[in-house]
Amino acid sequence: QLWQEWIAAHPNRKRTLGAFFTPSIGVVVREFSWADELSFGSLTLHDVPVREATPGEVALGEPGFRALFGFTALKRLVLVVDGKNGVAYFEMYPSRPTPFPHNRAGAVFVPEDLHKSEYLTAHVLPGTPAYEANVRDGDALLKVDDVDATRWRTNPAMHQSDFWERPAGTKLRVTLKREGKEFQTTIVLRDLIGP
Repeated sequence: QLWQEWIAAHPNRKRTLGAFFTPSIGVVVREFSWADELSFGSLTLHDVPVREATPGEVALGEPGFRALFGFTALKRLVLVVDGKNGVAYFEMYPSRPTPFPHNRAGAVFVPEDLHKSEYLTAHVLPGTPAYEANVRDGDALLKVDDVDATRWRTNPAMHQSDFWERPAGTKLRVTLKREGKEFQTTIVLRDLIGP
């Protein structure tokens, strides 16, 4: 609920999708957003990536826990620990954020069931390069350029290549299947979040 309140308060935020695996849930698809400003307590962070927490992360967090931010934000903090008095002080280091590696397609392709799914299926954010290339939720990924995505379990190229994080301007030819019909389209990657 707190994450929904945050995104409702920031309707024009930069965003993309990411997918990852957790043992308790399996494959998780989450929105990654760029926060121009994110405050908690007396600390205000500027220009940091954030994502919605998983239920397991929320369960481990404190009341009011909304989202996660990682090393990209922490690298820009000055931390002073006063061990004698048991106090830590934080403040933003006055620096520009560094480029943030992220999904530049705005879509992720994940199995609906890790054990049974034949295909990786699309989850797509409107307004992103993938959406503009006519990729829609539920499309099955057959190929990325010449890489066979239907062998996603056994094809090392599917695990070693981060197609969607390639530089802005990269063109990826994808073959998809929708309602039993195959088609090709080209996704032109662009920076979706970051400085």
